Amino acid sequence: MAHTADAEGDVKPRSTRLRTIVFGVLSISLGVVSGYILTDRGLVPSFIGSQGASALSSSSELTYFELDPILVNLPSGGNHSHLKISAHLEISSGFESKISAELPRIMDIMLTYLRAIRVRDLEEQSALFVIRSELLQRVKIIVGQNIVHDILIDEFILN
Repeated sequence: MAHTADAEGDVKPRSTRLRTIVFGVLSISLGVVSGYILTDRGLVPSFIGSQGASALSSSSELTYFELDPILVNLPSGGNHSHLKISAHLEISSGFESKISAELPRIMDIMLTYLRAIRVRDLEEQSALFVIRSELLQRVKIIVGQNIVHDILIDEFILN
């Protein structure tokens, strides 16, 4: 067994490697057990198993709601002056009337967000992903989390 001496000359056994291994095994075990308990009790949603199968079967219960194209004037100072977006909402079947009733609020929140975007943010490669997730989050707040599942961008033009 390897020994180390400290500044006072005391000799100590070197077991840091064993402590590291034991600590790692205990940490992993604790993480696995707590993850199982949290998902089993429904505190954290499980993405595998029975919910995965139900998500696949529910895809036939979805419909698409076409949104009017949106044209936004961008702040001056860049190479672009307009942004045009066309999109569809992927919604649960039977909620078309709720989406139609909330359409003015949906369009308002989308226009408000799009007008607040800076031109340099639109020119980045990840701009479409960020805009899509932000718009989806805002629409879900208006109509409900379980009604709107996705937003599909048909057209994204910087002019």
